[in-house]
Amino acid sequence: LFRSLWQTAPGGDLNTHRDVYIHDNVISWFKNDAIRIEGFHNTRIERNVIESDAGEGGGQGNGVVFTRGKTSPEITGYRTILRDNIIQNNPRFGIDNQMPGSHTFVSTGNTLFGNLAGPYNNVASHDDSFAEPPISDVLQRVYYDVLSPAWKHALATQDFRGDMNARQAWALYQR
Repeated sequence: LFRSLWQTAPGGDLNTHRDVYIHDNVISWFKNDAIRIEGFHNTRIERNVIESDAGEGGGQGNGVVFTRGKTSPEITGYRTILRDNIIQNNPRFGIDNQMPGSHTFVSTGNTLFGNLAGPYNNVASHDDSFAEPPISDVLQRVYYDVLSPAWKHALATQDFRGDMNARQAWALYQR
């Protein structure tokens, strides 16, 4: 479980910072962007659940964003591949390409639902889904019955120390 991932790589060319693989994670209840990419080429993001607080806890980010950051404006051809992710309830876009002149998102088989600014900014797909995602009973129980209340409690009390009671939440689930 992550609150957010931030990849930044100043300088270099397309072959300097490349081939990052982000997969099989739950990234939830983050304040800014869940995955923020600055200057990485050929990033693959697969089989993740990316869900924010839909703005209710003060979050203001995107699910996945490519932004200039400290990358060279002269480098073009960046590509990020998003496949089979659930990206939902983000205060901004599900996928936000802030650098369409130098970066391309390949989005395929993703489910984008409830992102307040819309599913995409400067991104296109022919086979993504926009319906509320069906989540398996086990994931639904772990996520909605155990993890989501822990995050809501942390937001309400502003107690963000440690691992957000992940061990205690897992122990509750095991009962």
